[in-house]
Amino acid sequence: MRDTHLAWLAVGLLWTGALLHAQDACDCSHPESTSKFLHGGDGHPLKWSSSSGLLVGGPGASPTYCYERTVQNYDAREVRDILWPIAGYSRRFLPPRPNLGKPNCCCDAISIVGGVAPTPPKGPLFFGPSGMYATSVWSPESGWSTAKAQVYELARTHRGVPLTSGIQFAVKRRAGVFTISNVRVTSRTETIPDAGVNYFYELSNMGEESVFLRFALPEAGDFWRQVEFGPNTQISLTPGDKVQKHVISKLRITLAYIPVSITDGKQEFLARGLVAMYFPRK
Repeated sequence: MRDTHLAWLAVGLLWTGALLHAQDACDCSHPESTSKFLHGGDGHPLKWSSSSGLLVGGPGASPTYCYERTVQNYDAREVRDILWPIAGYSRRFLPPRPNLGKPNCCCDAISIVGGVAPTPPKGPLFFGPSGMYATSVWSPESGWSTAKAQVYELARTHRGVPLTSGIQFAVKRRAGVFTISNVRVTSRTETIPDAGVNYFYELSNMGEESVFLRFALPEAGDFWRQVEFGPNTQISLTPGDKVQKHVISKLRITLAYIPVSITDGKQEFLARGLVAMYFPRK
């Protein structure tokens, strides 16, 4: 008998129980309020920030932290080619600062099970033809990498805290006109007695433009092909789209944070970041 089983969930289908509790969500809401907050940049043109805050902890629970990395453009002109290697962060554009208020883009957020690196890694943030800022970021103990997926073995007693990841980016419609999009990925697990573990995934496009996602996945047998996240597969998300999938497996729960590239309808690069996902592994 096969140890995995795939079932599509129609868009809008309600899973048993809430996918996330509000207190478990990891987003870019209030990074300055966390106990671990780093920031820099002179606003000519950019400012950057990095934060880490505990989402779930306590006796018998594996600690889960929310990490946020943000770069904002304070100039009246767009900034291109943003690359922040030690934060696992890359963008094609940062839009100009709006006439009123502070810049509204662009942030990455991801929840990760495990400890925080005791000393924040240091490294440059590159932008434009030759711009650079010195930075430091909060990270998990293994650091951030967009080169390949980072895999974590979890304790068998791990209770499958829901993981959320969000990648915010700008799409250029025409000269000087941008729209802000946010791709959100949620992963959670649920143990089913005598059947195995149910792996739930939700991918959302909270923007006004269609985008394509490509994941740099870790090896997991035929699991990713079963769930149609395969290594050569692009996932299309139209504006407001919400794709939900689930898979049942008897293999052990494993966690990875996975590089994902986002392109527009013309297959032009928009953003690269990281998402957290549970998956089964022997």
